[in-house]
Amino acid sequence: MPSERKLVLSKAFEKSYQKFTNKNQALKNSIAKALQKLQHDA
Repeated sequence: MPSERKLVLSKAFEKSYQKFTNKNQALKNSIAKALQKLQHDA
């Protein structure tokens, strides 16, 4: 069973994430799900 690794998000990503989710709140959930999947696969 692979150990789960924690993603390290860059400041640029966090800034872009805030910008996009402030404009469209529906993106927040889908981005969070994608990041969880990425973290699980990493």
